[in-house]
Amino acid sequence: MVRGTKHIYKFAIPVFCSVMAGAFAAAHPAKADDESLVYSFKGGTDGSVPAAPLLDVGGVLYGTTSQGGAGSGAGTVFSLTQAGAKQVLYSFKKTPDGATPSAGLIYLKGKLYGTTFAGGPTSGPGTACYYGCGTVFAVSRGGKEKIVYAFQGAGDGVGPNSGLTEAGDLLYGTTCGGGSASAGTVFSLTPTGTEKVVYSFQGGADGNCPGNLINVKGTLYGSTGGGASNFGTVFSLTRAGGKTTLYQFQGGADGYYPNALTRLGDLLYGTTNRGGASDGGTVFALNFRGAHRIIYSFKGYTDGEGPVGSLLNFNDILYGGTEGGGSLDGGGTIFAVTTAGKEKVLHRFLGGNADGLQPAGGLINVSGVLYGTTLSGGPEVNDQYEGTVFEVKP
Repeated sequence: MVRGTKHIYKFAIPVFCSVMAGAFAAAHPAKADDESLVYSFKGGTDGSVPAAPLLDVGGVLYGTTSQGGAGSGAGTVFSLTQAGAKQVLYSFKKTPDGATPSAGLIYLKGKLYGTTFAGGPTSGPGTACYYGCGTVFAVSRGGKEKIVYAFQGAGDGVGPNSGLTEAGDLLYGTTCGGGSASAGTVFSLTPTGTEKVVYSFQGGADGNCPGNLINVKGTLYGSTGGGASNFGTVFSLTRAGGKTTLYQFQGGADGYYPNALTRLGDLLYGTTNRGGASDGGTVFALNFRGAHRIIYSFKGYTDGEGPVGSLLNFNDILYGGTEGGGSLDGGGTIFAVTTAGKEKVLHRFLGGNADGLQPAGGLINVSGVLYGTTLSGGPEVNDQYEGTVFEVKP
């Protein structure tokens, strides 16, 4: 895994004139002096490699680093003010509390809930998962942590790789492995720790390793790897476990390796990491019956390649990031795209200690400002680049 960096950057949201519904008009592009460094991760006890999107709770940002911390380098949960004051709330120890928190947090009844991909009390020789099967945890804003559920590595799933989604009185999430066919699961969880597998993926055309879920009127939607052509799928799932494959990616112009979904109006929007007209990835729309169309195909050097994370819907414009392209250094981009397919690059990452490298987990909007994380880049610390949090203002 690429080592992360330490920054918060300020990315400007362009000002759009409504000359035509859903289309860009005059926009002010982000400039170098629009960016200001809010925080840089230092590695070690401070944490590194922030791979997940941030969470806004009352104007304070909360997130995770997938590495570093005071424990065994197993990751952290942190808080960060918009003025750049950062605090490590909790450092994971791998055993028994989990390791590698690489998905976003949700806020529920005064606590931050999240997942760790590995670790937990079932780690070590002779266990189902040598490095642990993963956990669901809750952390208070004061830093008190509790394991809500520890995966056992059998039918209950292995490796929760996504954030949690609330539906009704339950939390829902996914595991990349485990289940009846070792292809991953969708699970439900009560806040007190009663876990139930809602659906076990079967691999092949059914898909494997599902990602983040979204809740649309009580039905869950998500994407997987695998599929009939092994390029990924989009599916719907009732909370009773009734699953429908809505779309099978073919791996060419329609894209492949889909990321998380976002709802806008009567459509689902998402990105594929690769494929499209130039194999740089796509932005696509999908209706709830499975009709698919390409909104935008990335070209690579100029506009970025390899979109990652979920899209952010802000004023009916979709915002996201690409992990590469955008400059000679290929540090990635922040982009905006209309539902009509008009795309604009808001920022091109230069890499190194300039402004970060490889935006990762998607963006959030806090009072009209976009915040996100980069896996690497930022000032060098002990020959490492530990990751950043960035912000851009107009």
